[in-house]
Amino acid sequence: MSRTTPETDFTVTPQALTILERYFSDNPTTPMRLIHASGGCAGERLALTLEDADPGSEDISILREGYQFTVAQELLHKTGPITVDANRLGFIIHSSMELDQGGCASCTSCPSGSG
Repeated sequence: MSRTTPETDFTVTPQALTILERYFSDNPTTPMRLIHASGGCAGERLALTLEDADPGSEDISILREGYQFTVAQELLHKTGPITVDANRLGFIIHSSMELDQGGCASCTSCPSGSG
């Protein structure tokens, strides 16, 4: 069984709440999972997904403003405090976790690319 913890340092900004309210006004409200998405051209990032978002035994369930966020305990220990923010392009997840900024030798749109 997952644990629900109100004391977790997990903030959702008004900008992110606006996007959540807009999305869930046309869709059933379901849990969201915070994930660590691996590298590639865009680099590593923290992201929200609706896939596999139901909490499991190794997860923490965080309730904020009527929305449920699921985070693996192991990931939560790595991230430190989390802020879910948003801009016109989507969600931005802030934490103290060091993330690889990406770039690759074969991509012409990356600063390190060969093109």
